[in-house]
Amino acid sequence: MRVGIIVFCSLFVLNANAKEFNFHYFPQRPVGKFLYSPSGIPLVTAPGDQLLPSIASDGENYFAIWEDSRANPIRAIYGALINGQGVLLCQDIVLSNPAFQFDRNKVLSNGQKYLAIWGEINPQKIAGTLIAKNGTVIRKHIEIKQGNGDYFSPTGTVLSSEFIIIWVEYADGFYSLHGTRMNGEGLLTGEQTLLPPRREPIRSVQIATNGNTFLVVWDQNDGNLGGALFSADLSPLNTSLILTNQIRNRDPNVVWGGKHYLVVWESDRREESDIYGVRVTPDGQVIDLENLPISIAEGPQSQPQIVWANNTYMVIWRDDRNRKDSTEPGTESHIFGTQVSADGSVEGDFPITEKIPHTISYSYDYPAISWNGSKFMLAWTTNNADKPNGLDISAIVASHLGRSKKGNLTVEKKGTKLPRQAVFAITRGNGEQFFPAVASDGMEFLVVYKDNRHPQGGLHEDIYGTTVDDWGRVKDPWIPIATNKGGQDAPVIRGNDNRYLAAWIDKDANALKGALMNRKGVILKPVDLVTGRTVYSFDITQVGNRFVVIWFERDGELMTASVDNEGNVIQLPPLLVPAMTRSNGIRIATQGRSLLVVWESSRKIFGLLLSSAFEVKKDSFVISNNDNMALHPAVAGGKNGFLVAWQQSSDVTSVAGKLLSENGEASQSFIIATGTYNEIYHDFPDVIWTQSNYLVTWATFTYGFDSRDKESTYIFAAHVLPGGPTDAGVLVTNAFNVSGQSPLTQKLENNHPRASFSGSQALIVWQGLADRRNEYNIFGFLYRPDKKVWRINVPY
Repeated sequence: MRVGIIVFCSLFVLNANAKEFNFHYFPQRPVGKFLYSPSGIPLVTAPGDQLLPSIASDGENYFAIWEDSRANPIRAIYGALINGQGVLLCQDIVLSNPAFQFDRNKVLSNGQKYLAIWGEINPQKIAGTLIAKNGTVIRKHIEIKQGNGDYFSPTGTVLSSEFIIIWVEYADGFYSLHGTRMNGEGLLTGEQTLLPPRREPIRSVQIATNGNTFLVVWDQNDGNLGGALFSADLSPLNTSLILTNQIRNRDPNVVWGGKHYLVVWESDRREESDIYGVRVTPDGQVIDLENLPISIAEGPQSQPQIVWANNTYMVIWRDDRNRKDSTEPGTESHIFGTQVSADGSVEGDFPITEKIPHTISYSYDYPAISWNGSKFMLAWTTNNADKPNGLDISAIVASHLGRSKKGNLTVEKKGTKLPRQAVFAITRGNGEQFFPAVASDGMEFLVVYKDNRHPQGGLHEDIYGTTVDDWGRVKDPWIPIATNKGGQDAPVIRGNDNRYLAAWIDKDANALKGALMNRKGVILKPVDLVTGRTVYSFDITQVGNRFVVIWFERDGELMTASVDNEGNVIQLPPLLVPAMTRSNGIRIATQGRSLLVVWESSRKIFGLLLSSAFEVKKDSFVISNNDNMALHPAVAGGKNGFLVAWQQSSDVTSVAGKLLSENGEASQSFIIATGTYNEIYHDFPDVIWTQSNYLVTWATFTYGFDSRDKESTYIFAAHVLPGGPTDAGVLVTNAFNVSGQSPLTQKLENNHPRASFSGSQALIVWQGLADRRNEYNIFGFLYRPDKKVWRINVPY
């Protein structure tokens, strides 16, 4: 007989001393058919962030879990047991081992026990904890999947009292879907491959069962939704369901409703995200291919969740219809809901949360919902701008969810107005962050930056990272990349479709160090590029299947190293440049057949053209004008050559540029952004190629009329289109304000922009002073050339 370890919850009680958040004991207001507090009741308010709730019911009680960073930067999965009357029976149950990062969580119930599952990052694994009906931990941290692969998007369901657990595996550029079964004692059956390896990504996986089969849905990189039907023994029945004929879909969710499955998701087919749905028969037939418009109200709707209750589907989501502007203080995101009948009829939607009086800003995120047969439990992340301690989890228990008779909310959308501002915070608090760099793996972005959260501050500067997906959602904040003793500085990152290489200067060790990472920022191998030498500046580019790093050392040598996808470093011969041109500010770009290295020396911009085999095609030459007033170069490789941009300070401070062919032949220099004497000047340009033209970003400093004090700093961008009508042979589009009048950066001090392009959009990042705090954080702007403003502000 196997004996398990049982951890008892010391807070579990059955009498009136239990902590209550039943609404009958709190201020109520009627909305539709039920009573509730307009902001929910706090479920957990510990220090740090509590977010991403998941709920399950055993038919009587509820069990909620969430990701918790009260021991920041260490995180863990916590849980709480709540009865059907909304009484908190047991709280703050630690379910996981400590970790720096988690990838999603889910809690399931088979009626007798609960299973919490989650993904962990660094090292990669899928793990879970089995919990008894009374909230005691039976088996903690069961390793469901661990190995050398990249495992993510864990989720599960219950079929015939067994837990079915599925996840995605990424290896060698291919994605596959895997699954296993777990019995009520926590024992696993053998792992099975549900979908064989494929190039097309599998993301945001969700699952539901009708008791005989189960349906798996996911979103893909091309904006389509995938679906597959399986039998109880995990055998495939139909692995190519077509759920929609529309584009730009993401984050599906699914539930069985007695007769059909209902799949709901976010869709951007009408400019801003809305909620759509489709019904699927038990044998995998799609009924509503044109899709059900579940919420197409004004403003973005996102993060749909769904349950089947009282012979109807209940759908809830995050809703931004009441925001005047997506980043304006005093406006909030709320939780809304609606009912969808079994025949596909959509009732009018209704608010579940409402504004709390006398607050600056209250927003609600990541809704979760469960039904125990007689009552709903809803939970969500509460972001209170007045509260300095982070995000909390709030919840309600209610017998009915319905529409207010006074509401009469329309589901017809008026126009397709885009939000004025698309700035979002990539980092929030926890010290200050500086000098961001960004790269893409073709699907998502990884942002790295210098971080001084360490108690020693500037004496101990670290390198951290954050992943941002192609919809602008912050997914993995605070990835520790370099937390060695001493100071790390000047991070740079480059990505391909399989790996990232990040590098930085270790000031105390006089070294250039790096890390090879997978698509989630997990360090696969530390990389030592040079030790015991002073590195002034460096950059990374991609040549074939290798990363190439070039740097200037103290004695002026231009050094080169190659790093393959396994993290192996090959030192290459130094590149010879004349002593008079040796300096710093180095940047590199590749065009396919050529590499262009640029740098600044004596206030001129120099270049060195190399072949893809690192042979010199054109010796060191001057790119900028001959007025010795050029600084801060940037370069990108395009279809037929390169664009070099720099700060030009001849009479006024502007951003200038010059196009070069793949053989180094240069056009006339031209002005990208023109400054004005004593009032406006432009600096710190960056350049990327966006498939058909170049995108240049820069910082614009503005002064008062008679003052030399900087009053505000903005991030601007413009396109440079080769072959335009000007004398220089280029066309520069009108500049647009990236940072805008965003209250996220209230003091409007924004600087050091960097950008990366992925698929059809660019992520522009920069450092800026955070709202209500005199601290620098990292901000972002997801830009689509065909729409300009794309990403709305969604706090994580």
